[in-house]
Amino acid sequence: MKARGLASPDDADALALTFATPVMPREALMWLACHPTLRQLTEEEEWERTYRAMRPGNGD
Repeated sequence: MKARGLASPDDADALALTFATPVMPREALMWLACHPTLRQLTEEEEWERTYRAMRPGNGD
């Protein structure tokens, strides 16, 4: 980094990057709020959807 004329990273940079996360654009959040059925399934819902057909007597 010195060869490129940039400051070396320090502890503050490391701390800031620890909590860095991608941020969803506001428009996307608004769209998701208007379409509540298009949400990510919980682990239990995903399991239910995946294994529903394997249960005996499911009637489907």
